[in-house]
Amino acid sequence: MLRNYFLVALRNLRKHRTYSLLNIVGLAVGLATALLILLWVKEEVGHNRFYDKYRDIYSVLVNFRFENGEISTYETIPMPTAAALKAEIPEIRRAARSNNTSRLFSHQGTRQEEFGRYVDPDFLDSFSFPIVRGQRATALFEPFSILITEQLAKKYFGEQEPIGQQLRINGQYDYKVVGVLKNLPANSTVQFDFLMPMQDSSGRPSTVRIFLE
Repeated sequence: MLRNYFLVALRNLRKHRTYSLLNIVGLAVGLATALLILLWVKEEVGHNRFYDKYRDIYSVLVNFRFENGEISTYETIPMPTAAALKAEIPEIRRAARSNNTSRLFSHQGTRQEEFGRYVDPDFLDSFSFPIVRGQRATALFEPFSILITEQLAKKYFGEQEPIGQQLRINGQYDYKVVGVLKNLPANSTVQFDFLMPMQDSSGRPSTVRIFLE
């Protein structure tokens, strides 16, 4: 019986080739579109879900009202705001400042500009970035210390042990590698290749991004 169904279906396909081709192509396009939409939704919904405390982390924004009544929202906040929020609101457990930066890295002939952040120590605890080498408890407390991703460790040190190694930054300062972070997923809102202590930030930026937990 099942064989007869297949024979009838095949006979109809041959008899109405154009109509059958349109149906098959339409079905294929529909399935492909639905699959792409599902993948996109999964990607969007999964943003930052890999952080242990993603439900408790907030990014502080500021609204600036112009004289004409228009309002613009900015991610950068005055530096002292983090300490003030933590002191005045008991529910805030951590307030971490973050300032984007690009620096020229050099080590044994390899020179390249890399993207990273100056951050407070609370930044690591709030986002729970996995450290594959080094100690989380002591990272980012000492000046001229740096945390790098696995990708950067591979680029500059190859198979060598990166902990304790020196990286020349902007041709002026030697930073000691104190930890290696697992590479960040692509669907992380926070992206960087290295982390440096906020106290090393040149010129002490007046505004930074602030994350609260």
